Amino acid sequence: MDHDFCCEIQARRDTSILSLPNELLTELFSWTKLNDVNNLKLACKRFYYAITDKYYKMNIKKAVKVSIKGNRYSANRYHNNIGINLEVVYLRYDHNNNVSERYFKRKIRSLETLLKHLLRFDLRNLEFLEVCSCYNMNIFKLLNKYYTSCFKFEVFYLGEISNNDFYEFKIFMKKVFYLASFKMRNIYTRLQIYNIYSYFGFSHIHTLEFVSLIESRDSNYMNRGFLLQIYKNNPNLKKLSLNTRNNELIKQAAVDFIYRHEKIGNRNCNHQDVELSIIIHRDLEGVWDFIKKKFENDNSLSIEIEVNKFLFIEELLLLEKSLFLLRMNIVSEDSSKKLNIWSYLPNEMYVKIFSYIPLIYLCNVKMVCKKFNLIVENNNNQMLKMVANEVQVFNSKKKKHLLKLHVKFIKSLNECNTPIYKKYKCNIRSRKEFIGRMRMFNLTNIQYLNITKCDKVEIFELLNECMKVNSNIYQMSIERLDDKNILYFKNFLKKFKSIKFLQIPHICTKIQAYEDYSYLQLLNIHDFENICLWECQNTRFLNSKFILDLYKNNPNLNYVRIHSNNNDLIKDIGVNFFSRQELNNDVMCNHTKMELVLDIRCDITELLNTIKNVYRSENNSNIRERQTIICYGNAFIKVEKLCQICLNYWLTMKLIITNTNFTFHG
Repeated sequence: MDHDFCCEIQARRDTSILSLPNELLTELFSWTKLNDVNNLKLACKRFYYAITDKYYKMNIKKAVKVSIKGNRYSANRYHNNIGINLEVVYLRYDHNNNVSERYFKRKIRSLETLLKHLLRFDLRNLEFLEVCSCYNMNIFKLLNKYYTSCFKFEVFYLGEISNNDFYEFKIFMKKVFYLASFKMRNIYTRLQIYNIYSYFGFSHIHTLEFVSLIESRDSNYMNRGFLLQIYKNNPNLKKLSLNTRNNELIKQAAVDFIYRHEKIGNRNCNHQDVELSIIIHRDLEGVWDFIKKKFENDNSLSIEIEVNKFLFIEELLLLEKSLFLLRMNIVSEDSSKKLNIWSYLPNEMYVKIFSYIPLIYLCNVKMVCKKFNLIVENNNNQMLKMVANEVQVFNSKKKKHLLKLHVKFIKSLNECNTPIYKKYKCNIRSRKEFIGRMRMFNLTNIQYLNITKCDKVEIFELLNECMKVNSNIYQMSIERLDDKNILYFKNFLKKFKSIKFLQIPHICTKIQAYEDYSYLQLLNIHDFENICLWECQNTRFLNSKFILDLYKNNPNLNYVRIHSNNNDLIKDIGVNFFSRQELNNDVMCNHTKMELVLDIRCDITELLNTIKNVYRSENNSNIRERQTIICYGNAFIKVEKLCQICLNYWLTMKLIITNTNFTFHG
């Protein structure tokens, strides 16, 4: 008898992922992405221990660049000796097998945590490895735990190495079977080891192309045999750079560099172009004389001396031997004893060279020596000038500085001919320095000029020497105009043929303009569009005739703002505003919309009634009152008036009266 059996599996309610064994969890997590694994560690203790105990089984990523940098701030903050920033660039493959680079960054507080993170990556074939600022952290002892077999690097950058790191570093280097570029920034030790090459663990490496070694001030570690072994074991070496205070070693290194084939007993032809770069800290002339005497009597050498184009390299020695080229760069870091090779050029040649240097680098050229500074200062008109867009001058808070100068200039144009701007900031110590800095720019068309709190110097006297005649400026803002600089300001305005916007927030002077106001030279400019003038309670500088002449001389003027404690002046300006065409005897139509703002310190009711009575008493057919608003002590009047010249166009005129309690002097 046949029976049909139906089997149904029912899920248990108490079943969860936490009930899985650790081996299965580890296998699941090994297929998870790197970032997700780190998030899973924070989920619960079970996941944390399942991942950390078997960290090496997680999804391994192929790393191409690794940077291990010590962080002293982090170490001090957490009261331990370990603070490391780890950065890894690894490769990621998508479903289509396309490769992309991803970044992994962590701040680490223990060597155990660093090792666990390193085990997540395959570091056997790196393009770049950087280890720096890891002083007394036993970082190479940890790397030896990771690297149990041979590996290779393209570039290895080591920040520093001390006595405690030498032994572990030697073991680490013995595992390297390929290294193209090696740079050690600081060798800090008092040991003198003559068999340094084998102690470093370099004896089995034959692929070095670039080597750079920098020895600290108190160290005397490198020796002649070490350099000869580098030449002997690395036939493809292209450049060797040495930085040490041991001048005897430098002299021997220069001689051995030229005669290296004879010294190492090499009988194989090697026509590789080689360069030796030596940085000398003291007695540059003595080293240079020793090298020249050593080679000048050798007929097998063809010596050429050239001046390098860069200012930081003093001499370039080219030596040709058989079919290959040897190049030796001798660089000085002793500013007191440099070879005076620049004195052979005439000043005219310097001016020609400096005229092609952009502003950014020309400032650095001026700081090289007094001669360069004088050449640039005395020939400013021939230098390459950057077009200034904005200029701001401030008082400097530091006693040793006179002013602060900020200039925004056009650096270049992009593909759409849109300017690319760059800012130039500097502290000014003297009047001469300010004039020299300003003359480095083309100031003929400035968009914005701001003069703020320049009480230490007559700023307009300096600007008169910098600006050229017939210059243009769009907006000018002057924080304070007083008796000390008002006459210089008059001469300063003569330089301009066009100013669109003028703002003087504080006029403080005992000069009264009732008799003569022309010295301000504002009436010589005829394209003002916006004028704002504030005079303090102690000043009686402005008058109504001056304002009427501004209306007449500037047909495009559309906004005027006046602040004064002189109630009679405010009353005259407000009354004359609506009849400015008749008072100025205009003969040309000017249909510009006009807005006048009056800031007063009294009740606006009487002033408002006086102004209304004046324009209402005129022919009602010529004036139409459109809007009047009085709110919180302020008034707004909008009026349309028929043009008295063409009798065809209605002019829009706005008057705003504001009540303010602000005073400049308390």
